[in-house]
Amino acid sequence: QGCEEFVALLPRPSLMWQSALVGVLWIATSAIFSTYANGLFLRTFNDAFAHTFVRFALSSGLGLGYAVLTAQPLLKRMPFLIRRMAAPSVLLLVANLLNSMGMLRSGVTVTYVVKSLIPFFTVILCRLRGQRFGTLVYAS
Repeated sequence: QGCEEFVALLPRPSLMWQSALVGVLWIATSAIFSTYANGLFLRTFNDAFAHTFVRFALSSGLGLGYAVLTAQPLLKRMPFLIRRMAAPSVLLLVANLLNSMGMLRSGVTVTYVVKSLIPFFTVILCRLRGQRFGTLVYAS
């Protein structure tokens, strides 16, 4: 409950167009800009907290701007969604802060190699909670 309602309020462009746009934006921001920008920010300011704050403030601002322009019904549900997403949001904030601290102390390459293990630990935690997956998931 809650997430499904959130998704139902979003505008519905074609799935193919949406997937292509997200894919291109992800590659552009993560693979090209993010690595360089993260390293430059941390070398220049030497502050993992500022790095995390700037990333979250910009993401939040862009998300709210998008909601104001395209998803008016979503704004009415914002207090409910904020309450429902508070715990995952705090955990995500902590994860990103630790990521920034890792990049500052050990470098981008080491941090990203460690981050690449996230799916492995996700599957292990899901298994511990009783969720099972097909053989292909474990093999990947």
